[in-house]
Amino acid sequence: MLIDTHGRKITYLRVSVTDRCNLRCRYCMPREGVPLRGHRDMLSFEEIETIVRAAVELGVRKVRLTGGEPLLRKDFPKLVVKLASLQRLDDLAMTTNGVLFAPLAGKLKQAGLKRVNISLDTLKPERFREMSGSGDWAGVIEAVEAAVKHRYQRVKLNVVVIAGYNDDEAGDFVRFAMEKGVHLRFIELMPLGNDFWSPDRALAGDELRKRVEREVSLSPLPQDGVATEYQIKGSPSTVGFINPLSQPFCRTCNRLRLTADGFLRPCLAGQSEINLREPVRHGMSGPALRRLFYEALRLKGQGHRFNGGRQESNRLMAEIGG
Repeated sequence: MLIDTHGRKITYLRVSVTDRCNLRCRYCMPREGVPLRGHRDMLSFEEIETIVRAAVELGVRKVRLTGGEPLLRKDFPKLVVKLASLQRLDDLAMTTNGVLFAPLAGKLKQAGLKRVNISLDTLKPERFREMSGSGDWAGVIEAVEAAVKHRYQRVKLNVVVIAGYNDDEAGDFVRFAMEKGVHLRFIELMPLGNDFWSPDRALAGDELRKRVEREVSLSPLPQDGVATEYQIKGSPSTVGFINPLSQPFCRTCNRLRLTADGFLRPCLAGQSEINLREPVRHGMSGPALRRLFYEALRLKGQGHRFNGGRQESNRLMAEIGG
């Protein structure tokens, strides 16, 4: 069992499988991208499986596959098959920008993927192109529809809210979620290590919730995870607000992160990380590998340090996997 020095039980591992992305969302990644690591620096599927197996043996029950964009990783469904076969792993999920998802939706479901989060920050194609540098907005909509069609256990839409950009679409997103039968998550804009961040672009989750309540009636749900969740009355869809700046949820944080190049990070916003790649490549597994997870736990602070809107991490979020 993984319990950190602040008494938090760790049951969730986010696994980045690539540092590459096919979008250039301005709040996440510079237009020129980030320095890409070589193929040799990336964990192989077998190495990821070894690390995730150790995590599951220590009590991790949920794994989320991220990127960059995870579907850019060659033969990605094969990794899903490997991880889905691990006993005692209850939940295998993925976060994707959706551009490549629709044609693979059925194959990934068959491989063992249970849940999918699709990132979409605007319902307006022209805004999508402005923010992401891509004209693939329609492909993301198709991804949402494909996830619903293939009956994933839960389909979520992740929306990063940016004042003056998409905050006027809150009601549109709620109606879209209700129409498609998916669950909506509004995420506060965070300082992620590039020049796009500024305080006037950040909108507190409570202010956005008030705007949503002008459109629909909300009923509070028990909090499970980082989102403050509400049932949309008259609909099976829910809406959640993830407020890392205005309402930090560090005291209930239950996660660790594995980067695509094999470093275990206890906090998205921190600098601490433990190199698992080299020990695993030298044959480490079992109790010795599990001990490295406890080393990471000792480095997990009580809270994040987005001090005054500055990111303290030594990597961009695009290099960590979110």
